[in-house]
Amino acid sequence: MSGRKFLIKYCVSLVVFGLPLFGGAGTMRWWNAWAYIALIGLFSWLTWFMLRRYSPDLLAERSRVHPDSKKWDRWLASIIAGAGQLAILVVAGLDERLQWTGELPFWEEGAGFAIAFAAAAFMLWCMLVNRFFSTMVRIQTERGHVVIDSGPYAFVRHPGYTGWAVFLIATPLALGSLNAVWAAAACLVLLVIRTALEDATLRRELTGYQAYAARVRFRLIPFLW
Repeated sequence: MSGRKFLIKYCVSLVVFGLPLFGGAGTMRWWNAWAYIALIGLFSWLTWFMLRRYSPDLLAERSRVHPDSKKWDRWLASIIAGAGQLAILVVAGLDERLQWTGELPFWEEGAGFAIAFAAAAFMLWCMLVNRFFSTMVRIQTERGHVVIDSGPYAFVRHPGYTGWAVFLIATPLALGSLNAVWAAAACLVLLVIRTALEDATLRRELTGYQAYAARVRFRLIPFLW
């Protein structure tokens, strides 16, 4: 992806995140929303920069939709990343306007941002370790798809989803909305389903994955699942 294309996509994404937050809140005077958008913007840019520098083939892979991606994942990923995250932001915005939750202590909201920051950094690490970290589930035969078992993949089989799950949990706290936790929980359920489906696909279709699954027993959370 060129710098110009990224800049356009970057600006659009900031608007997409800003509209439900400020629209729901009915005001632009909400520091949590500005800080959250800044966090999203920072990691969007950092991901593009790091992949362009260290894994340009993965950046190209993630920049387009592939016809051989699994059909079930096209709608499932869209629901989680689209409607699911949109619901979190809308509920958080309405919560800010109507004060359902009330004022959370600053340290709790700060902790939410710290956890979200760490989760985003962890997801970026997963991308840099795994050059097959596509946006959609598919066997990337033309790219020589092999099992990755180093870095975070030595502990769980889908660490990128682990990071995403933590980011989803931290978002309502960072935005000061306990009511948005319910929307985040719904996203987590779908994420667990997606993880199970992807794991089953890799077991069937990716050479060496069965042996890897025997060595690394857990999908998302060490010693749990």
